[in-house]
Amino acid sequence: MASSREIKLEREFEKMRNALGNDQYCIQGSFDWKALYRYLGNGYNFEITRSDLCSGSAFKSFCAHVFVWVYNPNHIAERKSEFSKIETVESIRSVEALKTALDELVEKYSSNLPITA
Repeated sequence: MASSREIKLEREFEKMRNALGNDQYCIQGSFDWKALYRYLGNGYNFEITRSDLCSGSAFKSFCAHVFVWVYNPNHIAERKSEFSKIETVESIRSVEALKTALDELVEKYSSNLPITA
């Protein structure tokens, strides 16, 4: 049975996903950690996390971070991680600012060609 913290976390991410356009984002994670993901289909994906901290100080309202990941098709031969983090947008303090940041990132990375081995 889910704890009240787990239920609250799930609801927060459902609410955020709905605000962003729930058909483009999926919620993944474990019982005490969640993130939204958007896959662009060309090797780039976005991970959106929530935090209780923004810029090192307690911030009681909305606070999100976006991580841009890129697939490394040669990860086995190069003995590297399958995905590499290439950009971070931190301390986003509203859903509107998150939408704007994601729109800019989608525009920036969706025009890149698919990554192949």
